[in-house]
Amino acid sequence: DIVCVGKIEHRKQQTKLANICRNKLSIDFVGPITDAEFETNETCKYLGEWTREQLNDQLSNYKVLVLPSFGEAAALVVPEAIAAGLTVVVTEAASANLEGTPSYKVVPDDLAGIVNALRTALTENSGVRKKQRAFAEQRFDWNVIIKEYVEEVIPFFKNEWSK
Repeated sequence: DIVCVGKIEHRKQQTKLANICRNKLSIDFVGPITDAEFETNETCKYLGEWTREQLNDQLSNYKVLVLPSFGEAAALVVPEAIAAGLTVVVTEAASANLEGTPSYKVVPDDLAGIVNALRTALTENSGVRKKQRAFAEQRFDWNVIIKEYVEEVIPFFKNEWSK
């Protein structure tokens, strides 16, 4: 029910997460491994690297995305997970752009309380999937982003350039 997607490296703390959650929660890890210390265990499994198509096909099979990073402020996988209806659990460092999201949890960068946050996210997810998807359409859809860019960003730079 829980997935962690992204390059498995020290700054994203997947090794620490797997060790904390050993025999407490089941987590599937997906992505290339560059952290030599990363090991699977009884409840934390490595599923390999997914193609874009596999990510699109598989992400909605989960309830929760966990991103334990202390070095990635706004990972693209977070809005993708929200669009798939997942509750997200992230560290403070990885919590950019989540304001207003119907269901997310933020834990300290040292992962204190991560097990409880993940358990809570699992129980809450069933009632928020549609809300998560709707939020993603209102906030992260390309039509919305492009409109905001054209209406806000381009005029800002035109004003700056004309000075």
